[in-house]
Amino acid sequence: MSWLIKKGDPLLSSQARHAEIELYRTFDATDSRVFKARLVACDADVAPRRYADDVSCLSKNFNLLLTLSQPAYNVTILSADLSSVPENKFQVARSGPRGKPYFIANFKINISLTSNLKFWLTFNGQEYGSVTTHYD
Repeated sequence: MSWLIKKGDPLLSSQARHAEIELYRTFDATDSRVFKARLVACDADVAPRRYADDVSCLSKNFNLLLTLSQPAYNVTILSADLSSVPENKFQVARSGPRGKPYFIANFKINISLTSNLKFWLTFNGQEYGSVTTHYD
């Protein structure tokens, strides 16, 4: 888990703040190439290091942050769509000598914060696909 903005960091409306999240996902040829990540916030003075303190909220499709003392709360769910990336651009791996091949996607979700939030996706240093948000 990594924090994109820390408590007390200055946020100026006249100057954009940029952050990026590096993500890693595996999938096979028939899987969806839309991957989700949960963007959360926490008001505690010291942010939690991981989500794993609340097992009931864990999910393999989301990056989760929780702490028992002062819980993190959801800001939005980001959906990164890699379906426009050609299949030959992904790294291919196998789960054994005769295992079924699967693909590895290393990508970044970029965030720019000014008076609004802007999200975009980069794969191998190039902007691809799209990032959409769903607010609860």
